[in-house]
Amino acid sequence: MAAFWEPLLTVLQQFGLPGILATLGLFIAALLGRLYSGRRRLVWEEELNTKIGMEPFGAHNSPDLKLYNSITVLVVKFRNAGWSAITPSDYRTRPQVTLVGRSIVDFRASAVSPIALEDEIQLRIEKGGRTDDGAERTGWVVGAAAGGQNEHDQARVIRDGLTQQDLRQSLPAALQATASPAERDGRRRLILPPLAIPRGGQFRLIICCRDDDPGHRQRDYIVRGAMDNLLPIDRRIVERGRKRKVFSLTRVLAAAIAVLAVALVVVIAVPRTPPSFCGSGPIVVTGSSAFVPVVAKAARPYVAACPQAQVTDVASSSHEGIRSLLRPDAKRDTTLVLSDGIGDDPSGQLQRQAIAVLLFAVVVNDDAGVDALTVEQIRAIMAGRVTSWAQLGGADVPIRIVGRGPDSGSRAAFERYVLQGAEPRESSDNCVERDRVPADPVTRCERSSTEEVLRQVAAVPGAIGYADAEAAGAYPGLTIASLDGAEASRGNARNGYPFWTVEYAYTYGRPVPGGPLQSFLEHLSGDATARLIGEAGYEPCVLFDRSLDPLCVSDR
Repeated sequence: MAAFWEPLLTVLQQFGLPGILATLGLFIAALLGRLYSGRRRLVWEEELNTKIGMEPFGAHNSPDLKLYNSITVLVVKFRNAGWSAITPSDYRTRPQVTLVGRSIVDFRASAVSPIALEDEIQLRIEKGGRTDDGAERTGWVVGAAAGGQNEHDQARVIRDGLTQQDLRQSLPAALQATASPAERDGRRRLILPPLAIPRGGQFRLIICCRDDDPGHRQRDYIVRGAMDNLLPIDRRIVERGRKRKVFSLTRVLAAAIAVLAVALVVVIAVPRTPPSFCGSGPIVVTGSSAFVPVVAKAARPYVAACPQAQVTDVASSSHEGIRSLLRPDAKRDTTLVLSDGIGDDPSGQLQRQAIAVLLFAVVVNDDAGVDALTVEQIRAIMAGRVTSWAQLGGADVPIRIVGRGPDSGSRAAFERYVLQGAEPRESSDNCVERDRVPADPVTRCERSSTEEVLRQVAAVPGAIGYADAEAAGAYPGLTIASLDGAEASRGNARNGYPFWTVEYAYTYGRPVPGGPLQSFLEHLSGDATARLIGEAGYEPCVLFDRSLDPLCVSDR
């Protein structure tokens, strides 16, 4: 039983009591809407629509038998599939069956349930829909098909049409091939009266028809009609029925409400014991703006399973995160810092754990017309030796550099593994003109986060920058350039792509055994987090066999 409820309780715990109540309310509203829309439903189902099939042959090849070669039978079942009774006043336009390419010879109702409905149908068929001899006709009348299905048209056909008695008096003529087109056209449509049908009531309407063309195989017909429900805007049409399903939408909604209601009671009334791996207390995750969002997402299932744990994420930069952890007033027992690459630790007190392989990309604005660069070309751009994309085979657009500040781990990786030197100084505030240092040979601005760099590169013609490769792929207006022929794609760090590093999680000293940091770090090295890191586009350092990826062993 516990194994059944634990996944559901984990989800409910994550959204809290308001989320549970809101979800329960939506299910109840959906169920009520379903019940409301289905209270009066007159549905129909075709049970038979075929030719009698008496082909004359041999000694029986007589003119009388040839009459039956054009006779077809249509059987339509009508059923009240709603949860309330249908009364005569519920009909806006009465049900009607209109034949195409056939005329009506005779009709009757069969297999009527319950008995009271059968008595009403038989009485009204005999009297043209009238409840007594002095009343007006209300249906069971045959007439022409033209004129639509509005109330005025129906009233005219009911007034001037043929009753079953009229049909049977002209039965021989209706079967003859010599029947005129006008006679056939006057027998296209059967209008039913406004029957009072209890819930579950049903009957089969059997119509004997004559084909206009005995060789024509299509036997089309149209069933129409409409009812008024409780609201003026709700006009429920007579609809074609379907096979009854064991798992109907109404039953599924009712079952979902029951499950949610029980889960709500369990969440409120039954105290939960956190799993053994849970820590308690607050944790602050800060540092790399590229990877903090990934760890924040990985923290959600941990917090859901551990109600006494709280994880707060504050994206800044790798170096700023390390410095904040080294400050004397830092909350070192509850702070986890993410760093793109190895952080600067003058104290020698920091402990690190490899989390993932982080791939970076060099990105250029689409207007540059360049999608491949070499490391030497990038170094020439940073040194000011190349100032236009036309010099590299691209468009005649000036090159503008969008970099990161000195605290960025992305910048440290770029300088170490691509430039093998320092970036030029910041000469621009707006990334378009050298408004800070007009005499500099390059136009370079700085932005404080991965997202800001990507937005700026996408917006400024001729811009070039660098960022987390996975994040860069989500931005239109820029191109991820290959480096020395290698693409910035997952797995290429093993194939010579130079611009990558390892994402580390730093703590001050060893975490307290059983404390919140140790528990959360164990969660980050688990299989669930490894799958999430992989889904986010990165390579986890801790593999599923608990070994460390060789890329994460080196001091990179």
